[in-house]
Amino acid sequence: MTETTPHSVRPVLAVAGAIAILSLMDAVIKTLGPDVPAIQILFLRYAFACLTAAPAYLVTRPHSLSRETLKANLQRTVCMLVSGGLFFYAITHMPLLEVVILSFTAPLFMVLLAKPMLGEAIELRALLAVGLGLAGVVIV
Repeated sequence: MTETTPHSVRPVLAVAGAIAILSLMDAVIKTLGPDVPAIQILFLRYAFACLTAAPAYLVTRPHSLSRETLKANLQRTVCMLVSGGLFFYAITHMPLLEVVILSFTAPLFMVLLAKPMLGEAIELRALLAVGLGLAGVVIV
């Protein structure tokens, strides 16, 4: 077990802050859903993200963009747009609580994809945790 220091607390606070902001975004999407199409919400979300990220990108020069980097980022962009679009659609057409509960299955998929995508070994206890997590989602 690691010692708790201010350096190890900061990432925890950052994750908690990010989750709080994402939860607020989910609530805003749910509120907009009846009046604004999910695809428009998706477009605006990523357009504003580009507008806020561009200055940071420009300030943190130099950048080296290789063909591999561009390809990986294009694949990531497609995944983000598809998953974001599906999630925003779900938020606008389902009760928010159900969508959030189903989103708790994300870590389960991450564990199962660790081997084929990253070559990481998956321990038996991780698979047992996935099973328990899935059971928890089903119960809720």
